[in-house]
Amino acid sequence: MAPVEGDAVEIPKGLHLLVDVDSTPKLSFVVVEGSLIFAPEADENHERTFEAQYVMVRNGYFEAGTE
Repeated sequence: MAPVEGDAVEIPKGLHLLVDVDSTPKLSFVVVEGSLIFAPEADENHERTFEAQYVMVRNGYFEAGTE
C-alpha cells in the first residue's frame, strides 16, 4: 500500500524500495534500514520530488541522483 500524506514510513533491513513516481506525499518520518533508491531517468531535465520532515538512514542505503 502506498503511503499517504503525514505517514511515517519504515523500510526494514532486506527491503529494497525503488521510487519511480514523479512526486510523493509529504511524509512525517522515513527510517531507512534497507534500501531507498530513486530511479534514474534518461531525460536529464526530468524532476522527481520527495518530501519528508525527517529522513534517518540507520545502517541502510539511500541513493538519489548520479555522479
